[in-house]
Amino acid sequence: MSRARVHANQWATRELVADALGAMDEFEQAGDRGGQLDAASVAAAHAACLGELSLASELAMSCVVGLRGLPDDVLRAEVTNRLGIFCYSFRDFDRSVEQFEMSLAAAERSGKDDLVGRALYNLVNALLLYVHDVKQRVGGELVHGSWWGETLARAEVLLDKLAGAAGSDRVRQLRVSRLRWRLLYERGQPERALAGLREGQASLLEKEEESKYDLALLEARCLRALGRSTEAVGAARRARDAAASSEDDQELVIALRELVAAEHEARDFGAALTDALELIERLNAVHRRHTAQVVEQVWARAVTELDRPRQEPQPEAASWSPEEDAWAPVVGRHLLERALSAQEKQTTDFSLVMVDIDHFKQMNETFGRELGYQVLRAVGQLLAADVRTGQAVLRCGRDGFVLALPAVPLPAAVDLAERLKQKVAAFAWDVFDGRLQVTVSTGVASGRPLEWRKVLAAAGRALSAAKRGRKEEVRAKLEQ
Repeated sequence: MSRARVHANQWATRELVADALGAMDEFEQAGDRGGQLDAASVAAAHAACLGELSLASELAMSCVVGLRGLPDDVLRAEVTNRLGIFCYSFRDFDRSVEQFEMSLAAAERSGKDDLVGRALYNLVNALLLYVHDVKQRVGGELVHGSWWGETLARAEVLLDKLAGAAGSDRVRQLRVSRLRWRLLYERGQPERALAGLREGQASLLEKEEESKYDLALLEARCLRALGRSTEAVGAARRARDAAASSEDDQELVIALRELVAAEHEARDFGAALTDALELIERLNAVHRRHTAQVVEQVWARAVTELDRPRQEPQPEAASWSPEEDAWAPVVGRHLLERALSAQEKQTTDFSLVMVDIDHFKQMNETFGRELGYQVLRAVGQLLAADVRTGQAVLRCGRDGFVLALPAVPLPAAVDLAERLKQKVAAFAWDVFDGRLQVTVSTGVASGRPLEWRKVLAAAGRALSAAKRGRKEEVRAKLEQ
């Protein structure tokens, strides 16, 4: 996590996510649930900034569940703070405010002044974002007694509290000033906001590189509100350039919208058209990526969240045998083939992990098909909890699963298979029946993406060897 925090300070978002995911795995292996939750929340917040919807949402969901009954207020303050960042990255400002309020309450209970200051700052920031978003959507003006008027009054109270907590710290006071200028703008006082911004801008930029976007965007909005559209164009372009370097799609879209509006008001219609086309393309790209991630997530879940069987199970011979060359009818076959075919464009070797539940037929005969269904569902969920973006876990046959792991070498895939085997064995199966104990056998293979059929066959042979052995075993083969 220390390397992830360095990357956070350097605003290296992609590297930070990778480091946090690596830390999650290490904490999980060490049995440190608090560390795992901390790392997951870091990855969720910054994956959201990158627009990685599928990864961010899975991580955020695990954090929400992990918070249940968490006694550590310091960790609770940290995790809810990052969940607030996750929410406003996807423009859910209402829930973002809720999470930052929870973070502030936990921070105050912990007595940690730095946590209190951060929660106050983020809560005020979220309130201002919320007001701006609502005003844009409803096209309303600030009216005394209105919802946004009351919200801004609340933001001011919190801002005064934050200023008092900042004391004589120059950087913190500058951050408070930045929020106060935004508050003035949202209250319909762009001239005062611009004057304060121009006075303190140099100092803030000197102290905080990431302030460039916020300051330029606020300057553009103030100038446009004052009818100085030509100057607003220049400020909006600086905001766009700063957003482009931050890898935050939402920031770039907001900056482009402001730039198009400023260029239109400055009657620079050619530039406005060019930038409007870029904005449309950017929105389409974000939409395509999010849609693809949602669809992939739906299908990946569909094959593990199995429907209750409506018919009698097919005969044993109808299920797929890893020792056979041909596929018989299996659940998820088309999804598996599509996932593996997609690997063909990759240049690095990939791995497959085949997982089969030991003694599943006897389990059904002893405990009944209803309990067998519950076991399948639970094993699928245990496996799915360990997959990352770009990876997939698919149901295969009557009692098996396949994990497709792009760019994962054989040793790492074997390590994952071992962890999954141990995770299944350690699960509290007695919640279903006190006599029940579930284990799995796995076969692992790696090879070139263009030869994924050979890799699949090799994984099947490795699984067959594990099943012929003492079961609850991991076998591996490198397909050359």
